[in-house]
Amino acid sequence: MISFQSTSRLYILFFQSNLNGPNAFHVVCLKYNGIEDITQMTEHICEVFHSPICEMEIMEESLIEWIIKFQPIIQHVCIRENAITSVESLDRILKNLEVTERFRSDYNACFQYKEPIPSRCITIHNSYWLTLNSILNGNNSIIVLYDSKLTPTDINTVLKEWQSGLKLRNLEFMAIEVFTLLNINRYSDEVLNNLPNIVENNGRPMTVTIHDDDIYTLPQGPPVHNITRSDGMILSIFRHDDVIEDLSKVHLLSSPITLYFFLPVSILWSIIFGTAIEGWTAGGRVLEFQRLQPSIPIDTGVCIPYHTWWGDIKFDNVSFSYPTRPGHNVFENLTFSIPAGQIVALCGPSGEGKSTITHVGIFAITQLKIIQFSLLSKRSKTIAKSIRWNPIDIRWNPIDMHLNPINIRWNHFNIRWNPIDIRWSSQEICFKLSTDPGLEYIIHYEKKYKFIPIHCPWEYPHFQSTLNGPNALHFLYLKDNGIEDITQMMEHICEVFRSPIREMHIIEQSLIEWIIKFQPIIRHVRIHKDVILSVESLDRILKNLKVTERFRSDYHAHFQYKEPIPSRCIKIYNSHWFTLTSILSGNNSIIFLYDSKLTPTDINTILKEWQLGFKLRNLEFMAIEVFTLLNIHRYSDEVLNNLPNRVENNGRPMTVKIHDDNIWTLPQGPPVHNIIRSDGMILSIFRQDDVIAGLEWIIHYEKKKKFFPIHCPWKYPYYQSYLLGPNALHYLYLTDNGIEDITEMMEHICEVFRSPICEMHIFEESLIEWIIKFQPIIRHVCICMEVIPSVETLDRILTNLEVTESFWFPYNAYFQYKEPIPSRCITIDNSYWLTLPSILNGNNSIIFLHDSKLTPTDINTILKEWQLGFKLRNLEFMAIEVFTLLDIHRYSNEVLNNLPNIVENNGRPMTVQIEDDDIWTLPEGPPVHNIIRSDGMILSIFRHDDVIEDEKIRIFWELQVWSQQT
Repeated sequence: MISFQSTSRLYILFFQSNLNGPNAFHVVCLKYNGIEDITQMTEHICEVFHSPICEMEIMEESLIEWIIKFQPIIQHVCIRENAITSVESLDRILKNLEVTERFRSDYNACFQYKEPIPSRCITIHNSYWLTLNSILNGNNSIIVLYDSKLTPTDINTVLKEWQSGLKLRNLEFMAIEVFTLLNINRYSDEVLNNLPNIVENNGRPMTVTIHDDDIYTLPQGPPVHNITRSDGMILSIFRHDDVIEDLSKVHLLSSPITLYFFLPVSILWSIIFGTAIEGWTAGGRVLEFQRLQPSIPIDTGVCIPYHTWWGDIKFDNVSFSYPTRPGHNVFENLTFSIPAGQIVALCGPSGEGKSTITHVGIFAITQLKIIQFSLLSKRSKTIAKSIRWNPIDIRWNPIDMHLNPINIRWNHFNIRWNPIDIRWSSQEICFKLSTDPGLEYIIHYEKKYKFIPIHCPWEYPHFQSTLNGPNALHFLYLKDNGIEDITQMMEHICEVFRSPIREMHIIEQSLIEWIIKFQPIIRHVRIHKDVILSVESLDRILKNLKVTERFRSDYHAHFQYKEPIPSRCIKIYNSHWFTLTSILSGNNSIIFLYDSKLTPTDINTILKEWQLGFKLRNLEFMAIEVFTLLNIHRYSDEVLNNLPNRVENNGRPMTVKIHDDNIWTLPQGPPVHNIIRSDGMILSIFRQDDVIAGLEWIIHYEKKKKFFPIHCPWKYPYYQSYLLGPNALHYLYLTDNGIEDITEMMEHICEVFRSPICEMHIFEESLIEWIIKFQPIIRHVCICMEVIPSVETLDRILTNLEVTESFWFPYNAYFQYKEPIPSRCITIDNSYWLTLPSILNGNNSIIFLHDSKLTPTDINTILKEWQLGFKLRNLEFMAIEVFTLLDIHRYSNEVLNNLPNIVENNGRPMTVQIEDDDIWTLPEGPPVHNIIRSDGMILSIFRHDDVIEDEKIRIFWELQVWSQQT
């Protein structure tokens, strides 16, 4: 063995010999001798001994080109993790490198591979990426598949294809490892379906040559099945199954079973594979472990406030024994507590349980680590459940908005392309501790989602912590851990923490039956669009699911509902389906109705019924949003008809508790009307009205969607007009009319009306190239989430697309950007990726930075550079939102350091035009600071700050530039 290091400073030459059992190992350690690296050293040794390389481990992509060039024919190749990043890389190896004996792969592929692998023996770990076609079309003699996703039907197909004699002609031995929750007998029956069994086993060999001198000994017992081929060849099938309990190797819960199917073929009968091959790979695994890098980077990331990790640790009458020694307790009835922030030493003789206490998962462990631990096995789940937790707030929320299809808007020759029809395609589980509501844990679970996007440099399971303002968010990304789907994961978490679900978002119909069965009493429920298709579906929920605190509905119903909704608080969007009868018959305390179709007479009826005291006895607050073309005074008169007014307002509260910690602030001014009930209760009525105008045409186009849902009684092309409040909306629904897709439809409309696109929402990468080519100058652009994976993509947009008015970025970037963004107005959500040089070097007039990571010194630099007059010459308005744990006065002093204040404010405008008809109103009070530039321009600085939690502050800076009126 030769160890070579070109940078080693220890030894010029070091020689050592060791005995490893009966084997002698001679090790020579070399450093730089004119040899550049290990590849050059290999070439040197091959040349000296006139011998080729026998076996090669490809640990990085750079070695692929080297071995193809240096020695394109080799006996053994092993592909290590992270060496292959794409189908193209794998094709490059298989087509240019002839592996004559054994091909082994240890990596997790992010793709499916359908071509055969040309080698006598293939051993594939994490073999879910190797498809049935790849196996059947190959000429392999030995095949070993670990963690295979082949179904029972797939394995049955393999057996039948071998029996037919058209496929797998050279097969000598095959081993398939699968994991399943199916009944083992049912699984086997599907594998052996329609395969006649022959019982003859005379003459079957007891060993198989895997490769070179690797001989595997087959089991003594008979196979579970034999099948024969027309040429007399026999295939014997052996099966091993285990219920997995090993903490270090668990794949499935609920009594998971590991199945090994071994398909040895005889005349040369062959068979089973197991511990021999594991032993064969053991040495390589040791080296692999030595090369492992920490899954959580130690030199990157954000700083989590130390106090967010605080929490008391308590053992309360805990006993523990290991499974192998159930009669011997390591400790019994152990009780102690460690206050947050304290360091405690555990002292005692060896074997008394000091390490066991830490291994149980209590010290320095977060709730997310507990979840990972609890998924290992039934035993670990039992241990996790024994931990005593404070009450936990568990919520089920949707994530990942997918915006589809497209909405083309044309108004006064302004054509806008906006995403519509927001659908939630995935979900997350969130929970908080009652002791620290600012600390949130979020779990993403996907059984089928096998990889993270390529531009994200991490793998499952992935743990990440970020600051969202002053709040600490801890994310755990999981995939297949034996949990079937997100509902099973939710059940698991509720069981581990002994806490119910607090809030549930029902985004598909299948979840209705699940939540009714699993937890029929819940505090908060939200029904999303397209979930409720009929009165019966809504009845099913309301009669079987008790929602104690808040019921929210976002969907468009195609029916009228007359029954009450039994929940303390109800919030109904698109509430045209919610009738007056339903309102009056209910016992709700809080009612929100948006876009209601209640008439003035209906609202008048509600007020009179409340006053009589027979209806709405529990009402505390009600908000009704309506749209009308009626005169506002006439409308109000009808609402208040025959209701005497009482003008006394002494003692009226200014806030209402909507639910939990959601507080609604009432208007400062007096109500327009007060009415009183016989029991002395007063109902105050406030009115807010806005004049909204607009005539809008909307076109929906789908090439492939040939019909509407069954419950919608119309077909393409379909035309519809209705009033959305005072706005007239005209809809045209089209399907395939010779237009290929929505981009072609957009081009067609622009050509017909001879007008450019006014606004564009880019929600997928393919649209970048299209808009650059079709219309490289545009007024408004919004880059939606996850469209920009790199600096290069953003550069591509900014360099080739001229955005004249406004640029909006709502996405999370994985990079830092230092170049200016050339647009009059820029709005950046999650703006931590936009750097100070990008701001200072730009010519923007309007800048909004939300959740900025600019420091007080950075903001001070912006102010000073503006005052000097060399930077930010065109600035009219800038808003910066930051979160800090610093003292607010110290923070402000750093921002305003060395900036003299002028107190003159005469003539300062109270509004700023952001874009088109978007007007921003400035605060009425005086600014905290004014600075003046040499040309007479004044910059007024406003500050808003909110204490979100103890010592956690949100600061919103507004910087207004104006010239003093003379």
